[in-house]
Amino acid sequence: MAHVIVADRCTKDNLCQESCPVACIAPEVGDERYETVDSLFIDPETCTDCAACVAVCPSDAIFEESDVPAEFTDAVAVNRAYFN
Repeated sequence: MAHVIVADRCTKDNLCQESCPVACIAPEVGDERYETVDSLFIDPETCTDCAACVAVCPSDAIFEESDVPAEFTDAVAVNRAYFN
């Protein structure tokens, strides 16, 4: 089960990217898409579910896919769509 970033809470502080051992959080600073998106995204195919990103997120924007609050359930599809 992958983790999901809720865009409404994401501050793009990049702490999650720095903590991720498999570099599954995008886009990175310098990527042309970085400035055009309001949130970072977790690649569900690459995420190893280690939860390192959860521990460092200052805005509580990262959830296990099965635990995304009901008001943010669209975040699962939005995260997947970014990588398709």
